[in-house]
Amino acid sequence: MEEQRKLEEAQLAEEAALAVAEKEKARSKAALEHAEAAQRIAELEAQKKRSAEIKALKEAEEKDKVLDALAKSDVRYRKYSIEELETATENVSESHKIGEGGYGPVEVLSCIRHPNMVLLLGACPEYGCLIYKYMSNGSLEDCLLRRTPTLSWQHRFRIVAEIGTGSFAEMLDQTVPDWLVEEALSFAKMALKCAELRRKDRPDLGKFVMPELERLRALAEENMSHSTLYSAGQTKLATNPPPVSRFIAKTNIANHETGDVRHPTTPRPQVIVTPLDETHIQSALYCAKKHGLEIRIRSGGHDFEGASYISEDPFVILDLFKLNSITVDVENATAWVQSGATLGELYYAISKKSRTLAFPAGYWSTVGVGGQLSGGGYGALLRKYGLAGDNVIDAKFINVDGKILDRKSMGEDLFWALKGAGGGNFGVIVAFKIKLVAVPENVTVFKVSRTLEQNATKLVHKWQYVAPSIHEDLTITLRINNVKSSQAGKQSYHYEEDSKGKTSYEEASVWGVKYFKDNFKRLAEVKAMVDPDYFFRSEQTIPPLFGDCSTSLGK
Repeated sequence: MEEQRKLEEAQLAEEAALAVAEKEKARSKAALEHAEAAQRIAELEAQKKRSAEIKALKEAEEKDKVLDALAKSDVRYRKYSIEELETATENVSESHKIGEGGYGPVEVLSCIRHPNMVLLLGACPEYGCLIYKYMSNGSLEDCLLRRTPTLSWQHRFRIVAEIGTGSFAEMLDQTVPDWLVEEALSFAKMALKCAELRRKDRPDLGKFVMPELERLRALAEENMSHSTLYSAGQTKLATNPPPVSRFIAKTNIANHETGDVRHPTTPRPQVIVTPLDETHIQSALYCAKKHGLEIRIRSGGHDFEGASYISEDPFVILDLFKLNSITVDVENATAWVQSGATLGELYYAISKKSRTLAFPAGYWSTVGVGGQLSGGGYGALLRKYGLAGDNVIDAKFINVDGKILDRKSMGEDLFWALKGAGGGNFGVIVAFKIKLVAVPENVTVFKVSRTLEQNATKLVHKWQYVAPSIHEDLTITLRINNVKSSQAGKQSYHYEEDSKGKTSYEEASVWGVKYFKDNFKRLAEVKAMVDPDYFFRSEQTIPPLFGDCSTSLGK
């Protein structure tokens, strides 16, 4: 029994020893693995460090190459050695020190690009610094070569005072006589914002800088391509009106029948305004009302009778030709078109989007959209789709009070009137939403000419019976020309306002009933509702009708 017990104790001791040995072995293995991992990490760190050093060395070499190339190729930059720098500054003497640099007192000078103050000349790569020309002590070239005398301190002080206290207008080139000071100041302020040190303080390039630059370019091109129209004794605009003066255009307008507007006998506008958005129209209306000036609205196209740009009374032309954007929605067969676009521009915009959509308006590409759609508008698709005005489904309109209205807010009576009797009668139509119509990809257009000797008379007689009854997909128009006078047979209805600009409903009915027939009374009632003071008026506008027509006078 004793031997058995001793044997078991020996076995237990052996097992315990083996267990301890296994633990030590595992501990040793873990320590070895940890050491190997640490070695690998150290090797990786060393490799990263070497790579970073190599990269930094390459970048430094590339930078030196760029500096060398720039010094050789760019006349605006020069590379100076440390010896030249020390020579020019008398070994960087304290007597030549003008500031701390960087964020010190001299920082503001580096923001002023004035040839008599601070100008960047080059760099000293050896010393890691930039070389500026500070004219109070002479330029670096002057110090090295002693070629020219420096500018006296008296002149320097005067220059500093001019920069610090002079008005912006005085800083502009005085040889240019017609600076737009507000626009130039706006451009200068934008440039200063772009020069901010911190990126977050600079304006966004796409949202602010480029649109502003495009606007300034458009303004410049607009004023380059037009010429001024001012008359003696011109009425001065409001002292503090909304900013309309900077959108004044200078334009030449040719008239097909009444002659050139530059002719001495043709009435001239006090000013021509070419708005770029709705706010400019509102400003023009404000100024015109304040100073008793009439408004003539042009839609960018031609005007045979000249009603949109002549008046016997002092007047302002509101030329919408800059408002000519067109947006086509093929999926919904609609489009928004601004009044300043021409029919040709509208047709082209639609054709770029679809070959099977069109708009039923006039024949001539130079006709303005505003006048065409607000006056009804007939064309080749008249028999199938009606007038252009019949296919207007919404509009953006500015009334006499400067409010911007759409179809819903203006009401159906005014919307109805704008599609056939608009033309400046009720306010300013800025844009139309139109319904596009379906057409085949290919259409046939032909023209047949006949003279009296070729039985033209019988052809006209036959046309009167055939044209109204043929299929609506076919439109036959007839034009009769008198070889002796192209004006033969032309009729138009006009009325002239009296010297005080007041015309009664009865007087206007002489032409109005003939032109608008039974719709004239309703149009006059709409006029009274939207323009009771008769601000929008001309020789062919509709007077307001207030209840009893016998007392309806324009105010």
